[in-house]
Amino acid sequence: MTVNGISYELVKRSDKVAVFSVQNGRRYEVVRIYVLPKRYDAYWLYHWPEREEITRGSQFGRDGSRMFFEKEQALKYFDKLNQSLGGELTGQ
Repeated sequence: MTVNGISYELVKRSDKVAVFSVQNGRRYEVVRIYVLPKRYDAYWLYHWPEREEITRGSQFGRDGSRMFFEKEQALKYFDKLNQSLGGELTGQ
C-alpha cells in the first residue's frame, strides 16, 4: 500500500490493531483499526457497507497508536495494545 508516496507493508494484524513497516523497515507504526458501521447517505443516495479504517493523522498518538524504529519494539507494543483492547489475531 502506498500513502502520499510512502510505502506501507502489513507486518501483523488483529481485529483491533495492525503493525505496518514503513519505507521498507525504516520505521514501524502500530495503529488501531476501527470498524465503521453500514450507513445510508441520503444526499448521495449511496449505501456505505461496513468497512475498516486505520488511525488518521490527527488521531495518531491519542488513541494508543505509536511509531517505533525497531521491529521488536513495535511487535511488543502491538501485543500490549491488542491485549488491552481485547483483540483477536487474524490470519496475518
